[in-house]
Amino acid sequence: MSNYHKLFIAIIGLIIPIQVALGAFAFSDVSTSHPNYEAIMYLQENGTVEGYADGSFKPEQAVNRVEALKILLLGSDILVPEIQEQDIFPDVMHGSWYAKYVSKAKNLGIVKGDDDTGMFRPGDTVNLAEALKMMLETNDINVSAPGSNPHPDVPADSWYAPYFSYAASISLLDEGSGENVYPAQLVDRGLLAELMYRLSQKPEGYQEGQASYYGEAFHGKTTASGAVFDASGYTAAHLTYPFGTWLKVTNLENNEYVYVEVTDRGPYVEGRILDLSQAAFEHIASLSRGVITVSIVPENPPAGWDPDETSDATDLSADLLSQAADCPEKDDLQFLSKTTYDNITLDGTFPDTYLEGEVLVLTGTTSSSTSTVSAFLIDEDDEQYSFSSPAVNNEFKISVFFPYTGTFRLGILPGESGSSVVEDIEVLENNCIAEGEDTSLVSPSGLDINLEEGETVIDWSSSGYDVFKLTFIQDSESVVYFLYNSDEFTPYYRHFEDFDEDDVDLYIQGSEISGDSILQTSSITWSDAASISFDAVVHYEYIIQEDEVEVLDLPDTISTSQTFEISVDPKTTIDAEGAIILPNGQVEQVQLDSPSSSYTNANGIEVFSASASELNLSYRPTSNAIHFAEINNADGLAVLNIPLYPGGDYPLLPNPVELASSEPASLGSNLNSLRNQMLTLVNADRQDHGLGSLTLDSSLSQLAQYRSDDMVNNDYFSHWDESGMSANDIRKNYAIGQVVAENIAKDTTLELAEYGLMRSALHRANILSDEWTRAGFGITQASDGSYIFVQIFSADPIDLSDLSGLRNDILSAINANKAVDYTLQSNLNNIAQDWSGDMVDQDFFDFNSPGGDSLIDNIHNAGITASLGTYIVGNTSYGDAKEQIAENEQILESTWVNLGLGIEQDSFGVIKITLIYTE
Repeated sequence: MSNYHKLFIAIIGLIIPIQVALGAFAFSDVSTSHPNYEAIMYLQENGTVEGYADGSFKPEQAVNRVEALKILLLGSDILVPEIQEQDIFPDVMHGSWYAKYVSKAKNLGIVKGDDDTGMFRPGDTVNLAEALKMMLETNDINVSAPGSNPHPDVPADSWYAPYFSYAASISLLDEGSGENVYPAQLVDRGLLAELMYRLSQKPEGYQEGQASYYGEAFHGKTTASGAVFDASGYTAAHLTYPFGTWLKVTNLENNEYVYVEVTDRGPYVEGRILDLSQAAFEHIASLSRGVITVSIVPENPPAGWDPDETSDATDLSADLLSQAADCPEKDDLQFLSKTTYDNITLDGTFPDTYLEGEVLVLTGTTSSSTSTVSAFLIDEDDEQYSFSSPAVNNEFKISVFFPYTGTFRLGILPGESGSSVVEDIEVLENNCIAEGEDTSLVSPSGLDINLEEGETVIDWSSSGYDVFKLTFIQDSESVVYFLYNSDEFTPYYRHFEDFDEDDVDLYIQGSEISGDSILQTSSITWSDAASISFDAVVHYEYIIQEDEVEVLDLPDTISTSQTFEISVDPKTTIDAEGAIILPNGQVEQVQLDSPSSSYTNANGIEVFSASASELNLSYRPTSNAIHFAEINNADGLAVLNIPLYPGGDYPLLPNPVELASSEPASLGSNLNSLRNQMLTLVNADRQDHGLGSLTLDSSLSQLAQYRSDDMVNNDYFSHWDESGMSANDIRKNYAIGQVVAENIAKDTTLELAEYGLMRSALHRANILSDEWTRAGFGITQASDGSYIFVQIFSADPIDLSDLSGLRNDILSAINANKAVDYTLQSNLNNIAQDWSGDMVDQDFFDFNSPGGDSLIDNIHNAGITASLGTYIVGNTSYGDAKEQIAENEQILESTWVNLGLGIEQDSFGVIKITLIYTE
């Protein structure tokens, strides 16, 4: 360890830039004529770079690894939390100014330690090749190996060639003599600022994504612009650019470029931004590539540009490209029986082969008594996708989505778990079918979007078509679905992982086919597109325990203009207090209304019985943003937890649960490591809401572990054990004097458990309480492979051995608000301390004891005859008790000048404080 300490001392003298002013200013050594002036000022205005205390910027000073990381992370708008790992690299000391940047970069995979020593070497300078790698990876830019040398001094087979190839494709670097770029040159502060600035200043309309080319079936057909498509021309299809717009298309893999004119609409394939004519594609890549990564920017070709002079493309008019994939012959398609699956009868047969993005809608009945019917897909890597539908009068309707090409196994079963027959399903590339568009064909009518019980539902009129293509587009991202004989659709949220909470454009086109499958035709001509735009937000599932409540009324949307109401009929004992998670993340308690009366149960909780009449939760939002409403049972577990979206917002993006694997995973057996990981998750959520970090407490962890073990061993899941004991009852066995709060979760990972607890209003309130300073965690694996997680929270225990210190602390809080200071008197302290001790020993809270003693009598018996006042406080939080005392108006009257304080804590953690004050 001593070597590591010496290394840190050796680099502690690194010159650390400090911010010397807020807002932009001219650095003393960066004049307006400086070659990097514009870049430095731009980054300084955006808070990315800072100057030195003497007002200089030092643009010619070489940057070291940590300074480069800070500039790159801040310049890329990446959130860098204050909390970092304890063990980042051996030579990066926890708590150093740059540790958080190194920790974040390590977690993102941008940097790693030396292969031999594991060292990071914070003080090392950075050359151009290293800087490019860090910058492009920080901005999540994908690069690929070039086919030839990007520059004379950058060999194609060097590790840094992909980064220089990409840089060349967007003109990021200035070339030197002989088009060299000098990868080994040291990067100074000015050059790094320039590179960051240029990367951020991409031309207006710049896009990156995938491009492919038209198949042979389109040659000679009419495009959406009315022009006849010629595979030998230099044209393209784009979803939004006006017809006639010229685009410069650059292959980011080899930096070759071509100019094309937009004459058609498309592509309607997820991840693709452009379909090129075959000639244009062959100008920048081999046709065998099929799909390439490109950048596009609106730009007219230069005067005299002749693609034929630089193209190796062959004459295409007579020798057009074959299809990229073969469709099965009609006779090859197999149709599965309506009774393939046990206890399931489908309304019709269905084929065993589909297109990527096609949706199979399964309708039918089940002979089982169940409220749910489920379907599942398992791919070749055993990744599972699950789909389900309510079974209403034994009837169901399930949409099965085929996410990508390959062979899947499809199963259907009553309920949410069990065994099922599985059948092989083949999913083909969607270019298996030649697609065209005829804008003279009327678009599907009545396109609309609605919110139904928290789900986005899209509907339309068939307008005589039997197959439909739905395309969701946001910037360069797109998701495409094909539906057969359907006029209603709910998206599969997992497909929209790369979308953001923002506007989304939806296009729908229709077509007619002969047969029972899209694959029974070799080409398809789509109608003109109907479209709609909407605000997409994250989807959150409804959580309703139907065996504990029957839902009578739910709002579809919410607004600030009216109070919403949720009505349920209880089937079990219900907590009389509901809760609302507000848009700011805080929790507000709301009393439930009912014609029936509530009562206090044995655990001291106000509840409604299972026989109570209708229960209502009413609330009027103060902001037009998502809220969550929650109703809990008497055990503190949610029987209803639903998202409430403001009007105009439609869920489309997946939440973390929808992206997570459904398979249980082993977390390992290192409890200390798991507890520290959970502490990091809890503290990150607290930090997001401006709260301080908690510390890990061994006693609280022992209590939490007992609770999680007990739940698994005795097969229950509740805040009360089988004998009715809660964590607060059991804590005394672990010498925990202060009151605790408990969260419990059952899940497969730490991250999902924390996500679920933050989704629950009552558990979220515990995590985000400013009362707590300590936490402990219990983690136990159940027999089904899932885990029981227990979180226990508490405040710091008060140190009753330091009565003098506690008294002076309370005295200071009072005197800070009082015109005339109090003075502590030992005789008053003794009387007050005896009374607090009696309240703890005899378990009462009053000015008179159960045995007949009186606090006033005790004061007078001690010979005190002056005018006086008394005050007692009971609270589980020392801080709250102190605040309550310091704000009491009677105590703060200037008449009183002498004070006595008694402080004791009972076995339940209640701090009982007695005050005696006299003239």
